[in-house]
Amino acid sequence: MLYIEKITAASNTPQSNPASVEISVEEKAILYIAVRIPPGHRGLTGVSVWYGEEIIFPQKKYEWVTGDNEVVWDLILWECPEKPCPLTIKMYNTDATYDHTAIVHIVSCDVVVLYGLKFLGKLVEGVDKFLKLVGVS
Repeated sequence: MLYIEKITAASNTPQSNPASVEISVEEKAILYIAVRIPPGHRGLTGVSVWYGEEIIFPQKKYEWVTGDNEVVWDLILWECPEKPCPLTIKMYNTDATYDHTAIVHIVSCDVVVLYGLKFLGKLVEGVDKFLKLVGVS
């Protein structure tokens, strides 16, 4: 399932009190999150996605996605603790003149798909280690 949500932060919205939008994900796992940062942001805005007090995007704790005229994405592979899963998209804006909008894309799936992808990743890692061990790779 694809969820698309716009978030707008007024000019001078501080990081300590960001704008926020709530979204409810009906599936049990999140595969992928992307943020479309339109032209004009010039690194003056930041976007993050939270589950309660836990930041899930970007995955490095207490950071924000910033940029200008780009899409920033990450493969999350995160199991939702509850169903439906309430998420909060947050955005700050240090631009003193303009409001800014970002577009967040969240791709979710059934937890079986998540487990399958994680298993496949471990299988590939194991094959790679074996091939290195026998001198093929």
